[in-house]
Amino acid sequence: MSIAPDWFLEKLEKVTEVIDSTKLKCWQTCDRLFFYEHILGWVPDFPSIDLKFGEAMHDAWAVLEQHGNKPENLTMAYVTFMDTFRRYFGQDTDENYPAKNPGKAAQALEGYIEEWQEQDKHFKPIYIEVAGTAPISQTRAIHFKCDAILQDLRTGKYRIREKKTASQDSRAYHQQWDMSVQIGTYTHVGYCLFPASEFEGVEMDTTFFYKSSKAKYDRRKAFRSPEKMEEWLWHVNTLIDEIEMSANDLIIALDEDPDILHAPVFKHFPYKTESCTKYYGCRYLPFCTTWTNPLRWIYDVPLEFKQQWWDPRDLKVQSRVQLGGKV
Repeated sequence: MSIAPDWFLEKLEKVTEVIDSTKLKCWQTCDRLFFYEHILGWVPDFPSIDLKFGEAMHDAWAVLEQHGNKPENLTMAYVTFMDTFRRYFGQDTDENYPAKNPGKAAQALEGYIEEWQEQDKHFKPIYIEVAGTAPISQTRAIHFKCDAILQDLRTGKYRIREKKTASQDSRAYHQQWDMSVQIGTYTHVGYCLFPASEFEGVEMDTTFFYKSSKAKYDRRKAFRSPEKMEEWLWHVNTLIDEIEMSANDLIIALDEDPDILHAPVFKHFPYKTESCTKYYGCRYLPFCTTWTNPLRWIYDVPLEFKQQWWDPRDLKVQSRVQLGGKV
C-alpha cells in the first residue's frame, strides 16, 4: 500500500495518457521541471503577459484567417483581441508592458494585413484553430492544435501555418524549428491528412514585438521529409518511454519504501541544471536550490502557485479531428 496521496498516484499512473508537444518539450528541458508542472501541477497563480498576449493575438489572427486578411476585418480582429486580453489584464496594467499591450496589438494587426494581404489572397482555409489526435504507434496518439491548415489555390497543395509572437529576430530563433518536437507534430498531422506530394510542410508565421519600434513580420517554411519524420516518430516514442519509466520507478519506490516521502534525497525525476537560468529563469529554481526532496511538500501548494494540470483537450478550438494512418 502506497503512502502517497491518491491524486499523486493517479497522475503518475496516467502521466502519458494525454501527451502533446508541450509536455514533451517540458520533459526535454528538465525532468524535475516536468515533475513540478505535470505531476504536481504547480503553476504560477498569476497570468503571464507573454502567454496571454500571445493567446489574444492568436484569437485575432484566427479572425483574419477565417474571414479574410483584409482591412475591413481589422476592427473585428482587434475587438476579438481585446475580449481575450482584458480577461487577464486591466487597463491600468497596460503601461507595465511597453512591448505587449493593446496599442501594440492594434498597430501589429494593421501592419500584418498590410504585409500579407496580397499573398493571403491565394490561400483557402481548410481548418482554423483545429485540434485532435494523431497516431504515433499502435497504442499511442499525440494531441495537437494547429492555428491554420491552408490550401494554396495556385498549386492545390496544403500547408500548416503556425503563428508565433516573439521579441528577437535572430538566427537562433529561426533555427530552433528545424529540430522542434512541436513542428514535427504539425508535420506529422500534415502527412496524416494529405499525400506527401501534396503537403508543403509547416510555415512559421512570426510577428516580432518591440518596445520602441513597430512590429516586424516573417514567414518561412520548416519542411521535413517523410524520412526525417520517421526519425521524429522514433524520437517522440523514446521520450514517452522515458517519462513512463520514470513514473513507474517512482510508483514502485513509493510502494516499497515507507520512508521515501521524508528521505534526504529525491532520486527520481533528476534536474538538468543547464536550463535553470535560461530566458527569464526557471520558476522552480528556488525549490531546487532549497529542497533535496520535494516529496516532503506535495501536500502543500507553495505561495503564489496554484494546482492546475495542463490538458490540451481544454484548449478553445473551432473544430476537432481524430486522424488515422501513419507517416
